[in-house]
Amino acid sequence: MHTVSSLLVVATIAQGAETFEGNAYYLGDPHLHTGISADGFSTDVGRPGGALERVGSLAGAFDLAVDNGLDWLAISDHINGVHGAAQEDWELGQALVLAHDAEATGLLLVPAVEYFLRDTAPNWGTEHRNLYFFADNSELEALEWEELVTGFDGSITCEDLGVWLDAMSASYGDLMLIPHHPSNLAPTNWSCFDETYTPAVEIYSGWGNALGGFLGTWEPPIYGISPSTSVTRAMDEDRFGLRFGFWGGTDAHTTLPGDLCIGIEESRVNTGGLTVAMLDSSEEWSRATLHDAIIERRTYATSGPLLPLVLELYSQGALIGTLGDEIQPAAGEDLQIELRMPADYEWAVATVLLSTPTDIYNFSHDTAGTWSLTLTSDEIPPWFYVAVQIDGLAWYGEDACDDGGDDDLEWIWVSPTWIDVQDHDWDQDGVSWGKGDCDDSDPTRHPGAPEIWYDGVDQGCDGGDDFDQDGDGYPADTAGGLDCDDTRAAVHPGAIDRWYDGVDQDCDGRSDFDRDLDGYDAGGGDCDDDQPSVNPDAAEIWYDGIDQDCSGGSDFDQDGDGWELGRDCDDGDVTAWPGAPGWSLRCTETTGPGPSGCSQAPSAPGGRAVWWLLAMVGVGLFTRRDRRSRF
Repeated sequence: MHTVSSLLVVATIAQGAETFEGNAYYLGDPHLHTGISADGFSTDVGRPGGALERVGSLAGAFDLAVDNGLDWLAISDHINGVHGAAQEDWELGQALVLAHDAEATGLLLVPAVEYFLRDTAPNWGTEHRNLYFFADNSELEALEWEELVTGFDGSITCEDLGVWLDAMSASYGDLMLIPHHPSNLAPTNWSCFDETYTPAVEIYSGWGNALGGFLGTWEPPIYGISPSTSVTRAMDEDRFGLRFGFWGGTDAHTTLPGDLCIGIEESRVNTGGLTVAMLDSSEEWSRATLHDAIIERRTYATSGPLLPLVLELYSQGALIGTLGDEIQPAAGEDLQIELRMPADYEWAVATVLLSTPTDIYNFSHDTAGTWSLTLTSDEIPPWFYVAVQIDGLAWYGEDACDDGGDDDLEWIWVSPTWIDVQDHDWDQDGVSWGKGDCDDSDPTRHPGAPEIWYDGVDQGCDGGDDFDQDGDGYPADTAGGLDCDDTRAAVHPGAIDRWYDGVDQDCDGRSDFDRDLDGYDAGGGDCDDDQPSVNPDAAEIWYDGIDQDCSGGSDFDQDGDGWELGRDCDDGDVTAWPGAPGWSLRCTETTGPGPSGCSQAPSAPGGRAVWWLLAMVGVGLFTRRDRRSRF
C-alpha cells in the first residue's frame, strides 16, 4: 500500500503538465453550481452557507479550482425557471469570468448557464441542459442576461430551440448545449437532439451514474435509474442512435470546484465527476482548442483520478482510429483495441473493460502500461466504450473523503467509439471498408481495381498472392517462383501434362513432343514415343517384332537383303538368299558357276533353255517382300 503523502503528489496534477505520447491532458469541472443560482450555496453570494457546512466562496472559487488540480472550469448556474439566477447575480458571475487572468493562474474559464427546458411534446417533463460559450472575451462581453432568458419562461419546442441556438451561435461564436443528469430527476428528451450543438453528454455527476447498461449499476442516480433515458439507451441504434463524447461534472450546488468530498450519502459515496480533455501537445490551450477536443470526442469522464491514456484501434494490422473516432474495420476482419497509459500509473489500475450494447469484455494486460483486446468480426458491435476501474484506496490512500467517500473503486469512462454503420468511403474510390476495401486511404486499391502484378501490392483487394497471377498456388518463375506460365492456372509444377499440344503443363522444361523422355520427339525421328527404348540411337534387338532403332526395316531381315528369316538362306549374310549366286532356290549351296551361280551339271538337249525357264518361274514364286513387313 502506498502512503497517503506519496499518493497525493500523484493525484494532484499541475496545470497542463500531464503529457503522454505527444498529448496533453487537461482536467476540468464543467459544472460548478454556485450561490448565483437560487438553489446553490456560496458564503458570499445568494444564501450564504445554507444548511451545508462546507460551501466555499464565489470569490475564492478559482483559487480553489487551481488547488484541486483543475485546468479548466465552467460556472454553470440556472438562468431560468424557479431557481433561475437574479440578473445582478448572473452579471456578477459573468464579470468574474471575463475578468479572470487565465495566463496568470493557469485556469481556463468557460462561460456557461444551466437551463430548465420543458418541451411541448406530450407527457414530457422538465429537463436540464447546460449552455457553454467558447468565443474570446471580446465577443462575449456583449452577451446580456435578457438574451439568455427570453423565450424560456414556459415551454419551448425543439424546433424553436434549434432556431434560437443558431441565432446565438451567429452572434457569439461556438457554443454547446450539453444534457445534465440525463437519466435522473429531470431526464433528457433524446428525441430533441442536435449533434451540432451536443457533441458530449454528462454521464456522471453529483446526481450519480447516468450511463445505464452494464456499468450503469455502479453508483446509480440518487432518485433511481430511468432506463428509458439512460445514455446507453440514447446510443442504441434501435432507439435514438445518438453519438456523443463523455464527460462528468461535480454539480454539488456549493462553490467548491473539483472538490469531490461533499454531501456524502450512505447510498452514494462519490459526489461528482470531472472531465479530461486530450489535446495534441503542440496545440495552444484555449477555449477554442478545448471546444475542438470536445467536438472531436477526445474527452473522458472520471470519478476523480486523472490518468493520461491513449486508445488505438487496428484492422488488418493498420491503425484505423484513436480516441473519439468513428471507424470502419475491414469487412470480415477482426478488430484490435489497445489502451496505453504511463507505466508509472498502472499499479492503480484494477481492471480495463470494454462495454458494448450487449456484452462486457476484459482486456488483457500485455506489457507495462499496455492493455489489449481483440474482437472477432462477428463480435464487433455498433459502438463500445472503454472503462478503466481504479483501486481507489491505492490511489487516494485510506483517508476517507479524498475521493468523495470511503469506497475502494474509482472509474474512468472513455468517450465511445462508433463502428460507422453509414459505411464511409474515406478514399472516395467507390468502395468502403464494409464493402471490402482493403486500404480505404488509397483510391487505387479496392475490389475491381486493375491489378498490377508482381509489385507486392494487392490492388484488387482479393487477398491473393500478388506473385501468382493465375491463382494456381504457384508464384511465377519471373518472381522467384516455379510457375513457368503464370497466366494459365492449368500450368504449374505437378500439373498433368497433355502431350503434343505444345504446352509444358507441368513446367518440367522438357519437350512436349517427347513423352517417353528418350531425347527424341515424336515426328522428329522417334517412331514410338511411348517407349524410351525405341529411338534412332537405340540398339536393335532382332526378331522381337519391334523396330528399336526406328530404321523402318523389317525386324526379321537383319542383313537387309529383302529376305526375312525363314525364307533367307542366311539372314546374317546379305549375299545369301534363294537364287543368289552360289545358292539354289531352295537355299542349298551350288558348286559351279552356272547362270544362277550354282554348279553346272550335264544337261539334256535343250537343257539351258529349260534351266532359264525354271529359274524365271522360281523368281516369280519367291517374290521379295517389302522390307517393312512384320510377322
